[in-house]
Amino acid sequence: MEVRLLGPLEVTQDGAPRPIGARLQRAVLAVLVLARGQVVPAERLADLLWGDHPPPKVSASLHTAVAHLRRALEPDRAPRTGSSVLVTAPPGYRVPREAVDVDADRFERLLAEAGPLLGTDDARAAGLLERALDLWRGPALAEFADEPFARADAERLETLRLTAVEQHAAAVLLAGDAARAVAALQVHVAAHPLREQARATLARALYLDGRQAQSLALLQEGRRLLREELGLDPGPELRRLEQQVLDQDPALQLVPRRPAVPRPAAPRPALPESPLAGRDAELAALRSWVDTARAGTGGVVLLTGDAGIGKTALLRALRRMVVDAGGTARAATCRDGRSAAPFSPVLQLIRDAAAEAGPAGRTRIAAALGPLRDLLPTPEGADTAAAGGAGADPAMVLVHLRDALTVSLGRDPGTSGSPPALLAVDDLHLADPATLQLLGGVAARAAEEPTVLALALRRGEGADDPVLAEFLATVGRSPRVLRLDLPALPEEALARLVSAEAPGSSAADATALARRAAGNPFFALELARGAAAAPSGGGSASAVPPAVADVLRSRVLRLPAPGADLLAAAAVAGRPLPVDDLAAVTDCAVGTALDALEAAERARLVVDTDDGIALVHALLAEAVLDGLPGTRCARLHRALAERLAVRHGDDPEQASRIAAHHLAARALDGGAAAVPWLERAADHALTVSALEPLRDAAERLLTVLPASGSPDRERAELRARSRIAYVDAWARGYDSPAIREYCRLVNAWHPPRPARPDDAELLWTATLLHCQVGRLDDADRTVARMAEVAAEVADPTATYLTADMAAVVRWMQGRPDDALEQLDRAEEAVAGGGVDLRRSLAFSPPTRIAVVRGLALWSLGRRPEAYSAMAAALAAADAAGLGAAGFARRWALVLALLDGDVERVRALVTRRMDEPGWERLRYPAAVVGFARGWLQARDGDPRTGLAAMRAAHAELVEQSLTAGRSVFLALLAEVALAAGDPAQALAYCDAGESVAERGERVGLPALARVRAAATAAL
Repeated sequence: MEVRLLGPLEVTQDGAPRPIGARLQRAVLAVLVLARGQVVPAERLADLLWGDHPPPKVSASLHTAVAHLRRALEPDRAPRTGSSVLVTAPPGYRVPREAVDVDADRFERLLAEAGPLLGTDDARAAGLLERALDLWRGPALAEFADEPFARADAERLETLRLTAVEQHAAAVLLAGDAARAVAALQVHVAAHPLREQARATLARALYLDGRQAQSLALLQEGRRLLREELGLDPGPELRRLEQQVLDQDPALQLVPRRPAVPRPAAPRPALPESPLAGRDAELAALRSWVDTARAGTGGVVLLTGDAGIGKTALLRALRRMVVDAGGTARAATCRDGRSAAPFSPVLQLIRDAAAEAGPAGRTRIAAALGPLRDLLPTPEGADTAAAGGAGADPAMVLVHLRDALTVSLGRDPGTSGSPPALLAVDDLHLADPATLQLLGGVAARAAEEPTVLALALRRGEGADDPVLAEFLATVGRSPRVLRLDLPALPEEALARLVSAEAPGSSAADATALARRAAGNPFFALELARGAAAAPSGGGSASAVPPAVADVLRSRVLRLPAPGADLLAAAAVAGRPLPVDDLAAVTDCAVGTALDALEAAERARLVVDTDDGIALVHALLAEAVLDGLPGTRCARLHRALAERLAVRHGDDPEQASRIAAHHLAARALDGGAAAVPWLERAADHALTVSALEPLRDAAERLLTVLPASGSPDRERAELRARSRIAYVDAWARGYDSPAIREYCRLVNAWHPPRPARPDDAELLWTATLLHCQVGRLDDADRTVARMAEVAAEVADPTATYLTADMAAVVRWMQGRPDDALEQLDRAEEAVAGGGVDLRRSLAFSPPTRIAVVRGLALWSLGRRPEAYSAMAAALAAADAAGLGAAGFARRWALVLALLDGDVERVRALVTRRMDEPGWERLRYPAAVVGFARGWLQARDGDPRTGLAAMRAAHAELVEQSLTAGRSVFLALLAEVALAAGDPAQALAYCDAGESVAERGERVGLPALARVRAAATAAL
């Protein structure tokens, strides 16, 4: 058995790769092999694997990992017999050196054998060193290089590799082949420019190859780099060599020019057939894109094809290419579709990167996440209070997640001079809408960076899903897109796969099975396995998909009990589950489940992943599900929901998954059990401001509320409708049917007694919407009802929300003194503690209070105090991020526009408001667009600026927005006057005064000033 450490960890047996399971099992093997046959105590092994964060039952977890690893290393070992590879040796475990052939050991032996031959038998030395270097497939211990248990060995082996490269080139040069020595060293010196011996050998080889100018330039570049980087002069050998080149010293020609001894290339073991057979063209295209990414230009790779056609295998191959090119590759798999928690695959990828990174790396990822940093499991220095409120700006969420994703890929946001990076996302057709929105932003930027975004999805998906269809259209507009629609494989390639899987079958049988598979490698392999396992061999002659389904189901049914039940539960789950969860759902003992699952693993029906037991392919799940009666399916969904609630009930990201299982069991209870989980799912979507998931959760909640029988159903319905109204406000405008219906219901609502603190939140949301469309009379009445609730419940959150909205209404009514009094009350409620906005659409009290205070002070003519308050608002917004950032910057922009402060407007427009995500959020985008037009007018082009301002104002009108409209109309009137059109200026004044008459009076002074000037100009 061979263990390969010189690259990604691999195990092979007789030249064929042997899967060794999840990362934990791989880490166990790496630790034990690096111990060079010595015993590693169990306690020490646990410390190396988990550090300061061991699992609750560390001994059991370690024992399970060792057991899984033993089964992977010796799958044919009889039960309860001793292992010859992974040996229990009190007080721990060991891997005897004689039991494994380690490529790192062979590398060091070849290096030691070649050393004495340098200068005496250079041709033989070069051959030995070439064999040693051929063992390398990438960075040593690539996936564990930053782990404490592997870091020293990885660094030592890398140092030896660099030495081997340089010795090999020196031996080739001494053997008389200067051109080959140049080829061997050029890339090496570029990657390691401060290694003086390598530079000296390359310079000598260039000189002897007739490239004297290049040799001299290389030496001079070395002198410059040493001085700039280290403040040192070159060593004696480089200085002497430079002078020799300048003098064309004949001594340089003393290197013997013996002809290189030809020798046959070392035979390479034949690679086992895989689903990549017949994909040469696709692999060549992917290699080309990796090469382009290395040069600094990335793009999007879109892999489409039928289920089982080989998309996942190509993604794996692409990951290996990027890693071999010195880059970083990370992969995510989408699951659950619209039932998934928002951003779930991306968040998992970021968390995996944080778990693998050292303290500095985790700190960088947490910093990039900003207010979302508490989504990391154990963030260092997390300030959860900063992220406490909801009402997050969706655009800013995308900014933080995209930055964290960039850091997770080994790059810094905004930089381009980095190694290539790959983000591979499989099963894109199962992505949640929030993830699709985020990936759309990544796709838009990929061509500007050395990043390849590789996406795989089933052919034909998206036609019935408008979100996915829109995403695919967005990707299609990306600057660089490589589309690979995988065709059926040639029959001969499939026949080779079948022969490898069932070596006892004849060529005719293999060809017949390949023909039945119709070009699909998964179908071919499953038909071959079914034929090999069937007592009579062969199979049905029916069409391929039904035949494959029959084969799969027959293999499942041959498992020992309760194997079929466990696989049915895994299929219903739709994602990996720990063994104890599967056992609980099927009501069997864990030991019994383990025995059955071992048999399933041997039958290649399940795999053991980091997250638990998973079916080998989605098609197996489909085949199993097709054979399940509806009532059995519903019961399994309910059992899964109940088990997940026990295990993950406190995790808000699992709420949507639990709710989905309860909804799938709706036939049993009408969906009543899903209600609390849908409410939690909506709360979580609100926390990360994922608009589509928030709407989905709220709309599904409305469908099952009638079944709940809850006495609080009216409140729950209003809360769900408030979330739908919030989504509409961002994405559709402030006068949508959903918003009008919500406001109508709230106006007619009489909160049941006793009142509750969250009643104030429901009223707060309606008041906000009333204000945005200028219904200030309704807003006044709703604020009065909020005050009644706040007085009854004596709750700081209700008190804050009431004072906050009262201040906004008073300011809009032109009563800034009253607004300041309300702000003092709001500030007092916050200072007293206990304000909790986690389920509210409100956000960041310090930001809101400072913004409205600045607006009120400005209205009173207290300009310095107003701008001081706005500065405080911007500082608070930078700390809180998300919704606070957009809110504070928009209103700071309004004040700067009113004062005509060009530089302040320019600075605010260019702050991080201009992000691709903003284009879907019409209100902030319209405000920024309006300010840009105003700047154009002030920069000397009033007509072009006025056109841009009109277009942005039309966006605000289309959204029925009134808040701030009197200001925008005053500014339009001012620019129209500057463009020489006083009549148009007066028309804008009339419109602004009409808005003010309905309640929003902020722009009245500016309107009066422009009216006077326009009248005088007529």
